[in-house]
Amino acid sequence: PSLLSGIGSVPSSKSHTLRAIVFATLAHGESIIHNVLPSPDTEAMIRACIALGAKIRSEKKSLFITGTGGNLSTPLNVIDVGNSGQALRFIGAIATLAPHHTILTGDNSICTLRPVAPLLDGLTQLGASAISSKSDSHAPIIVKGPAKTGKITVDGKDSQPVSALLMLAAMLEGTTTIEVTNPGETPWIGMTLYLLKRMGVEFSNDNYHTY
Repeated sequence: PSLLSGIGSVPSSKSHTLRAIVFATLAHGESIIHNVLPSPDTEAMIRACIALGAKIRSEKKSLFITGTGGNLSTPLNVIDVGNSGQALRFIGAIATLAPHHTILTGDNSICTLRPVAPLLDGLTQLGASAISSKSDSHAPIIVKGPAKTGKITVDGKDSQPVSALLMLAAMLEGTTTIEVTNPGETPWIGMTLYLLKRMGVEFSNDNYHTY
């Protein structure tokens, strides 16, 4: 038998890190994100947000992000999200705020195993153009706005498209209603709602079925 003592640090959350980068990209002014989780997905999200016009610099485990205020730039090239499903869905949604087409792709897993049909369907219902280039509900995807407020219904078995549409809805003028069938992975939706509330976005949540 023995006794252990000391101080440990809990590893950062990838899901918190990626969401924070997106919200800072959409915000006005400079945001500082501390205790960022270093990962390939984090690097992919940083590259994507820079491509959309954010200015991002890294110091140790912190990111300093000058946001776009929602006025995103059209990327000069295809955005490669690597293996990040969150980057694919989140960036795929907010890229409809840019004035022209945005193309997103990823690795073999992203392009063959990570369907994006619920996201593309939701974006289309909001008036944006959103297609799979191979017409197989997988990346590469091509999106273009403008998206408009309205009432949409999406499948919520995968939480990422729902989170992505919530992020986009926060940037649209007026009220958007999102009805979700088969809501799943609700703790991850709760993480998105926490950040929406912290950023001052007004919303209601009816048991993860209607926003």
